[in-house]
Amino acid sequence: MSSANRPKRDEKLKMEILNLPTCAVLRVTPPQGGHEQINSELDLREPVELGNFSLIGDRNYVHDTRKMAYLIEPPQDQRLDWDLNEAFDDRIPKNHSLSEKLDNLLRWICDNVEKFRAPCDGENSKLSGLHTDFVSYRGLLTTIMCSVYEQKENWILGVTLYKGSRYLCQYSTLEQIEREKNKSGWFERVAAWGYKFEQYMTASRPGGRPTPQEPINEKEEFCSVVRTRLGQRHSLVYGAEVDGVDDRLVAKYPEYKHSTRRYVEFKTSRFVETSRQRKNMARFKMVKWWAQCYLIGIPRVICGYRTDDGIVEQQRPANGKGH
Repeated sequence: MSSANRPKRDEKLKMEILNLPTCAVLRVTPPQGGHEQINSELDLREPVELGNFSLIGDRNYVHDTRKMAYLIEPPQDQRLDWDLNEAFDDRIPKNHSLSEKLDNLLRWICDNVEKFRAPCDGENSKLSGLHTDFVSYRGLLTTIMCSVYEQKENWILGVTLYKGSRYLCQYSTLEQIEREKNKSGWFERVAAWGYKFEQYMTASRPGGRPTPQEPINEKEEFCSVVRTRLGQRHSLVYGAEVDGVDDRLVAKYPEYKHSTRRYVEFKTSRFVETSRQRKNMARFKMVKWWAQCYLIGIPRVICGYRTDDGIVEQQRPANGKGH
C-alpha cells in the first residue's frame, strides 16, 4: 500500500485517541522537608521538535504556524517607556479557569500519526500505538518539577493508560478554583501585562513592527510539540506554548530551523529593589521560568522590568536553558 493511503489505515487509531477512556485521578501533596534532600541532577535529553500548531479566535485549533510571533528587539541604547495598560479595556481575556484537557494536543497527534511510526510497525501496516510512555502539556511537567520547592500548593493529576502510553492531564484543586473565583481585578491586570509585553517585543512577520496599540486576544497562541527522553527508560511527548521565535538565529545557524533553540520566552516582573525581593523572585518566579525553558529547550528569557503602574522601563535577558 502506498504512503498516501496510510492515513486511512490509521483512521481508527485517530478516533480511538480522541475518545480516550475515563482516567484515574491522583491528588498529590508536595513533600515537606528541606531542599537539600533533592537530587538536582535531571537526565533529560534535549527536546526535538516534532511539529507545531496554532490556536486562533476562540481557541480554535489550526494545523499551521499563523500565530508564530517574531522577536523584534529595541535598540540597546533606547530608553523604554512601554505602557502595558495599552488597550487593556478592549482586550479579549483568556479564561484561565477553563480546563481544555489534552484536546488540542490530541488533535495534533491525529494530524501527525505517521511521526509516531516505529520499525516494529512496518512500512504499510497500522500503527500499534504511539510508542511513547507519557503524553502531556509542559505546564503539568513544570508543576511536577517545581513541587519539590513549593510546599503549599497541592495539585491533581489525571492519568489514562492507553495502548502503552500514559496521558497526563492536570485538574484544578478546590483551593485553586476558589482562588480563581475570588481573584481581584489587580491580578487580571498583571496577567494582561504579560501578554502586552509580548506584543511590544514581537511582530507577526520577520522584520515587522510590533503593534502594542492594538487590543490583544489572550486566547490565541502558538504551540510547539516536542519529544524527549527522561533517563534511558522513559519517552515523553508534550506540547508547550511558545512566546516568540528569533529568526536571526535561524539565519545565523541554519540547523536551528527545526530546533527549539530558536524560541524565546518573555516574562515581566516588578523592579527588584531589595535583597529580600531578589530572594523571593528567585524562589517563586525564576525557578518556574527555568523549569519551563528547560523542558522545551528554550535558551533565552527576556524579562521586562516594570513599575507598579505597568510601565516597562528596561528589558534584559536571563539564561533559560540548562542543557
